[in-house]
Amino acid sequence: MESRPVTQSSDAELIRETRAGQPEAYGELVTRYQGHVYGLAYSMVGRWEEAQDIAQETFLSISR
Repeated sequence: MESRPVTQSSDAELIRETRAGQPEAYGELVTRYQGHVYGLAYSMVGRWEEAQDIAQETFLSISR
């Protein structure tokens, strides 16, 4: 199978690769969605520091 850059992978492919233990895929998912997750958390709590904590906890919980 031909290898392609992680950034060209679909979200579904990245999720499968993350579940298979490929840290590069997990990193790409975080890069793609960190702004969205942080923005949503901030809109809910209104505090920068707390939104950062929530975003971090969100990404940590999906990496397990």
